[in-house]
Amino acid sequence: MTSNFDNNTFSVFVDLNGNNVSGMQSDFIYDARAISVNNISEGSFMSQNGNFSTFFWKGNILPTTLVNTFSVIIGHHTTGMSGVFMNLNTSGHGCIQLDNVKIADSDGYPIPFEIIPSCDTKFGTISGSVQK
Repeated sequence: MTSNFDNNTFSVFVDLNGNNVSGMQSDFIYDARAISVNNISEGSFMSQNGNFSTFFWKGNILPTTLVNTFSVIIGHHTTGMSGVFMNLNTSGHGCIQLDNVKIADSDGYPIPFEIIPSCDTKFGTISGSVQK
């Protein structure tokens, strides 16, 4: 994902490919000399537009990374619907890459995940999909 204007909001979209999940975490790597992270907010992916209660942590902003961003569904529930994991509002110009992505089922077991693309020149979305 590349940002080159002030106050861009990018969505991290997850395609579940028919899998059921109950939690997701990710880190973001970027050049802090070129990009500022202004705001981080939860998308509707885990809550499925308010159908489930979630715990969302927007992470910790470090010099070149945003780490430990996660969302989990509270209780023994899963979602099988794809959606926006989180929204990231930035200023500046540069590339932001997803890193350390983990998605789990309701028992906490990892589900393989592929970032598509890991970094590109389009504006607006970082996409990934759960592998079948």
